Amino acid sequence: LEKEILERYVEHVLKGNRDGLK
Repeated sequence: LEKEILERYVEHVLKGNRDGLK
C-alpha cells in the first residue's frame, strides 16, 4: 500500500470518529 493512501484513509477515519463523538 502507498503511504499517501494510508494517510488519506487514516485522516478520513479520524474525521469520521470526530463526527461520531460530536
